[in-house]
Amino acid sequence: MPARAEEVEHAEEEGIHFFLLTNPEQILGDQGWVAGMECLKMSLGEPDESGRRRPITKPGSEFKAKRDAMLKAVMSDK
Repeated sequence: MPARAEEVEHAEEEGIHFFLLTNPEQILGDQGWVAGMECLKMSLGEPDESGRRRPITKPGSEFKAKRDAMLKAVMSDK
């Protein structure tokens, strides 16, 4: 996560929950409002030729997270 340790600590103190190595599959709605999302838990696979460990789905790890608001975070190198 591209954040300083104190930024993460402050966010957690404010009630922010981080779902690391989690893949959102579907946003759930209720009458036009966000109601939550369906997610899959991931783990890091074996390193590839470049040494990078890519995420792989943990079988049977599907879960629903009830939420009434969401933020989309997008990073760009530009």
